[in-house]
Amino acid sequence: MRKVQIVLVVVLMIVGIAGVSFAGGLYIRLGGGYGLGLGGMNTGRQQTAQETWTKDVPVNVGQGFPIAVDVGCKINENLAIEVGAGYTIGIESEKINELYNVFGTGDTTAFTFKGSWIPITAGVKHIFTLGPLKPYFSVGAGAYFGTVIQKYTNGGTKEEWEITLSGINVGSYASGGVEFFISEMISIFGEARLDKVLFGASQQEVTKYTVDGVDKLPTLTINQRHGSGLPIPVATIVSADCLSIRSGVGINF
Repeated sequence: MRKVQIVLVVVLMIVGIAGVSFAGGLYIRLGGGYGLGLGGMNTGRQQTAQETWTKDVPVNVGQGFPIAVDVGCKINENLAIEVGAGYTIGIESEKINELYNVFGTGDTTAFTFKGSWIPITAGVKHIFTLGPLKPYFSVGAGAYFGTVIQKYTNGGTKEEWEITLSGINVGSYASGGVEFFISEMISIFGEARLDKVLFGASQQEVTKYTVDGVDKLPTLTINQRHGSGLPIPVATIVSADCLSIRSGVGINF
């Protein structure tokens, strides 16, 4: 099923690129903003040294600072097709003081997650005209190339682990905003965008393992370095949904 989804996304992107290449009304948009991780998967909890529960911590690896480039082509005054690419600079998640209630006390054990993304998307955009203002909304899908870094620290045993997870996932997006034309060629825009992505790792690798500051990575077997038989849990499937606010400039040809 996942292979079929990826094929459909690739076909959609090819159709979009073909439309951008051969139709008129070409435009380019450059922008960025801030993305807030929306929801999450309950992977752990916070608690005190006395093992008093503080709160559950949902893990989301979609939060960060997205930078994007969109290339579009207007089919008519109200409809356009758009392809885009970008990069999201991830933000480290809230600390989880204890995972699955088996790894030490809350003041010494902690897990954090940090995700970075390269989305390649294609979509359809509907545009309204109110003088120089052009409200719009768009929907689309794409391939999200993700890298998630999971860190584990234990102050009691003075262990530090860092596992890098990577994968290509199919996702979708919807956005709405308004564009203001300063001139026929230059415009500025602001928008809200929701990306729906469930990150699933296809590869994992231990990139750091120290005990009391001493590098212990060479002591791991090849299988352990690639995530098999580790003494700590690894969350290979986590939510990456993101609600972002973006702004930028458009160049219209």
